[in-house]
Amino acid sequence: MINKEDKVEEAKEGEYVHINMKVIVVGLIAGVIASLWTIIPFFVGGVSNLLYATVSIGLLFLIFFAGFKKGGIIKSGGLAIGVFLLMSYLLVPFVSGFLLNNNTDISQINTEGLETVNLALPGLFCGGCAYSSENALKGMPGVVDARVDFDSKSGVVVYDPNLITPETIVSNGIIQVYGGRIVNG
Repeated sequence: MINKEDKVEEAKEGEYVHINMKVIVVGLIAGVIASLWTIIPFFVGGVSNLLYATVSIGLLFLIFFAGFKKGGIIKSGGLAIGVFLLMSYLLVPFVSGFLLNNNTDISQINTEGLETVNLALPGLFCGGCAYSSENALKGMPGVVDARVDFDSKSGVVVYDPNLITPETIVSNGIIQVYGGRIVNG
């Protein structure tokens, strides 16, 4: 039995096509919710590992609002996956590359009485990753300054050795997510 809501009628010239807007809206919202893991670090410093949380919330939203109907969940879910992939791996990295272009020369940092550690961050895959990593480092007690460069997949951290060690710096959760390791130390 075909449910009228799930039926898309073939359009003849001059007629309207019936499209279930609920399926489209639920799919779009679920996809955006699932993609928030790429956006939240721009507004909230020091947060990481949001992928599983936001995808789970998006999935719960999808299941709850798609009405527990197989057809609705499949259609909305397909749209949600498309929105998630588009935002997470194309749109946010592309836009963040323009918005977060940091041309600061890290060799100009005043390091008098402080120490510097260089980090390799091979897991960076977008400008947003570099931005959130840099903010996470800057938020650590004892870190005076930090710069993360997406192009070279590296970072430099200026820190007070009386307050923090390079091992503590590299153990930061978000730095670990991107495979951070000390290059010198």
